[in-house]
Amino acid sequence: MRTTLPQAIAAAEQATGGRAIEAGVEHENGRLTLKVETQKGTERQEVTINPDTGAVLHVAAADETDRPASPARAPRAGRMVQEIPMILEINDLKLSIAGTPVLHDVRLSLDAGEVYGLLGPNGAGKSTTIAAALGLLPADGGTVAVFGRDPRSEPDAVRARIGVLPERNGFYDWMNGPAYLGFFAALYGREVSTTALEAMLARVGLAPRPGQRIGTYSRGMRQRLGLARALIAEPKLLVLDEPTNGLDPRGRRDVHDLLARLARNGTAVLLCTHLLDDVERLCDRVGILVGGRSVAEGSIAELVAGTGRHVRFAMHLDRPLGPDTVLPEGLRIVARDGPWITVDLAPGTDPAGMWRALLFAGWPIREIHRDADGLEALYLALTEGNAP
Repeated sequence: MRTTLPQAIAAAEQATGGRAIEAGVEHENGRLTLKVETQKGTERQEVTINPDTGAVLHVAAADETDRPASPARAPRAGRMVQEIPMILEINDLKLSIAGTPVLHDVRLSLDAGEVYGLLGPNGAGKSTTIAAALGLLPADGGTVAVFGRDPRSEPDAVRARIGVLPERNGFYDWMNGPAYLGFFAALYGREVSTTALEAMLARVGLAPRPGQRIGTYSRGMRQRLGLARALIAEPKLLVLDEPTNGLDPRGRRDVHDLLARLARNGTAVLLCTHLLDDVERLCDRVGILVGGRSVAEGSIAELVAGTGRHVRFAMHLDRPLGPDTVLPEGLRIVARDGPWITVDLAPGTDPAGMWRALLFAGWPIREIHRDADGLEALYLALTEGNAP
């Protein structure tokens, strides 16, 4: 077998446009084959690689019936597996600054294609956790791994694949937008044409006047420029601290849509924000820090269900429900307002499974939004030290 697992992984990722989450060697009909499973958004594919030539032999949808969903992965029977590391994994992190303990027990795991919301009151340790993940601060205990590497001992290999938008941005006011992005592209060793730089600005909804200096930008324009800078190297991990600060409602929606597209294409997003609406709209999972400790981590539905509360959603229908509509177990309609209805899901009900059941039953659903009350109540209870 002349093809190595790293070579097979690279071939599979190129063939599918996704990120490898599992790779290994299998015996088929008395021969060795290389198998790589990739993920792009929610889609998973299994790629068969010729162990001698490294050529892609077959690509098929991955069979997920015998393995749990990410992040808890389990190898398939009969396979010698090289597990692909999480994008970001923090366990039992402890950290002090100038002799003062700041982080006591922080845990966090983020996989490809996920948007993870890091929440907590001011002073909870969110920015310090981000600094540790970037290798800017040394840990006193625990582990930090980014792409399976230590960001302190291998900073160049890690940071080359990360884009960061800090809460406080520094800009060179005498530059214009394209020149500013070109400067940062050069720091990554990239040569980017003026046309491509302007396209990067347009991608974040920024269209300054030709030659307009950054010093004349509004706060919202600066925030968009900072986001474009974070994306300049096409990062696999995007770390954002209050990315919608200074943006109007249209700008917030544009950023939401952009981040959702990036996640669907496999980018991992770590979102640090106080805006629970942003978290509700974007995040697959959240982690809540209080006093430098992780006090909760999981999907919003899981965390809210764990409190015994109902989870509330607003649902937009194309037409009113008929009078003989049968409500499935676990769902209750609590309000009606024209084409909108408000529904409660009983604790422990899987929202995705419920929506599938409703669509199968013919409900004319146009859109669904989670009500923020459940997350807000959970957040306030945890950060105030009261049980929900």
